[in-house]
Amino acid sequence: MFKKFLNYSLFLLFFTTILTADTDVKILWKYKTGHYIVNGATIDNNMLYVGSGDTNLYAFDLTKKPNANGILSPKWIFTNPTLQIVSKPAVLNGVVYFTANDGYLYAVNSSYGNEKWRRYLGDESLKGEHHESSNSTPAIRNNTLYVGSSDGNLYSMNSDGTINWKFQTGSAIVNSPAIGKDGTIYIASYNSYLYAVTPKGEEKWKISLGAATMSSPTIFDGEDGEIIYIGSNDYNLYAIKSDGTLKWKYATDNVIQAQPTVDSEGTIYVGSLDKTFYAINGDGTLKWKSEVAKGYITKGATVKDGIVYFTSDDWKLYALNTKDGSLEWSFMSNAPMQVPPTIDKGVIYVGSQDDYIYAIQLPESQNIITSDFLTKLFVVIYQNISIDDFNYWVDREKENPNWSDENLTKAMLE
Repeated sequence: MFKKFLNYSLFLLFFTTILTADTDVKILWKYKTGHYIVNGATIDNNMLYVGSGDTNLYAFDLTKKPNANGILSPKWIFTNPTLQIVSKPAVLNGVVYFTANDGYLYAVNSSYGNEKWRRYLGDESLKGEHHESSNSTPAIRNNTLYVGSSDGNLYSMNSDGTINWKFQTGSAIVNSPAIGKDGTIYIASYNSYLYAVTPKGEEKWKISLGAATMSSPTIFDGEDGEIIYIGSNDYNLYAIKSDGTLKWKYATDNVIQAQPTVDSEGTIYVGSLDKTFYAINGDGTLKWKSEVAKGYITKGATVKDGIVYFTSDDWKLYALNTKDGSLEWSFMSNAPMQVPPTIDKGVIYVGSQDDYIYAIQLPESQNIITSDFLTKLFVVIYQNISIDDFNYWVDREKENPNWSDENLTKAMLE
C-alpha cells in the first residue's frame, strides 16, 4: 500500500514538474521593430496598434496571415514622432491617439496612418528635449480626451486637438488617468498626491500616497461603490474610496510601479519591484503571492478565464492560476519584458525589449490538467486498465460524478 502511494506521489511530482516548466507555446506571428517595446498594444476593429522605442507607431491587420517565416508585416507605420513612443495607444472613431517622448500628443488616422494633428503638451522652452513622463495613455469619455503631461497638467481636449481646460498638479505626471462612472477623472502626480478632478477641471479632493508614484489608477465598481486602486513608491498598494478617504493599504517590500488589475470578483493583482506578484482580496488581505518571477514587475497584468498574465524583466511572460497563484505556463523572449499583455480572441499580444511584438496562441488545455485527472491517469497506467474499460469509467462518471470515487480508492489500495 505504501509503495502505491509513493509511486503516485512521484507520478504527480513528475507531471507537475513538466506542466510548470517553460511551455513551448505556439507563436502565431512576430514582427521586429527598430527598438524596444515597453508598453502594451491596443486592438480595435481587428487592428493592433503598438508604439516602439524606434519612434514609430505600427498598425497590424489581424485578419491577415503571416508569411512562411511567421512574420506579419504592418499595414502601415507612422514615422513622424522624433523620440520614443512609450505610451499605450487609445482609439476613438477611427483615430489613434498616443503620446511620445518628444512631448506631443498625436492623432493618427487608424485606416491609413496619416497624421490628423499633433498638440505639444508642456513648456514651450523645452521643445525638442526628452520628456521622460510622456507615457500617459489618453483616457476617453464622451469624445473628450484626458491626458497627463510632464508639465504637471492634466489636459482635457476635444477630439480635434483643441484644449478645454488644464488642471495643474504641481509636479510631473508620469502615468495615465482613469475615469469614474460620474465622469470624475483620477490622476496621480509625482508630488505624491492622487487627485480627483471634475469634468469641468475643478479639484474635488486629493489624498497623499506617501511618496511619488509611477503607477496608474484602476477603478473597480463593487458593493462598496467605486474604489480606486493605485501603487506607490512608498511600497504600498492603496485602496481609496470615491469620496477621497482611505479604505486600506497593503505593504509590499519595494516600489509598486505597475498599474493594479481587478477581476470580476474584486481580487486585485499587482506586481512589485520586490519581484513578487500579489493577489489581494477586496478587504485588503492577501489571497496569495507568487515569487515565480526573478525580475522586476513594472507593468500591469491582464486577467482572462481564470488566468492572470504579466511580464517581468527576467525576459518572461507568466500565466498564473487566479485561484492559488500556481504557474500554468511561461514564455521566454530574448530580452526583458516590461509590458501589459493584450488578449483578444484566444491570442495574447506582448512586446519585448528584444524589439519584437509577439502574437502567442493561448494554450487550449490550460487549467485542464487537474489532480483528479492525474489520479485517474495514474490508475489507468498502473492498473493496466484497458482503453475500453477507461471509457466505460468516464461514461459512468458523466452520469454520476461520484461514481468513480469508490473504484478509485480500491485501485489505489490494491
